[in-house]
Amino acid sequence: MRQTMHSIQIFSMFGSGYVPEHTDEPAGNLTPTQIDDAVTSLTVLMFSEMMRSLKTALSVKPGRLA
Repeated sequence: MRQTMHSIQIFSMFGSGYVPEHTDEPAGNLTPTQIDDAVTSLTVLMFSEMMRSLKTALSVKPGRLA
């Protein structure tokens, strides 16, 4: 990102650059309901992936759990 009137230059051990200033306005055009739905979907997806990884790590076959 290049320097603009609404950006701040930062420096870190990984390099430097410009980042937009913080605003309290939500980014994009998503409504709070759409954001809640996305968070819920991601939570379910991450939990499912975690359980799948745990079953694999423990060598538990999915059919034996029922």
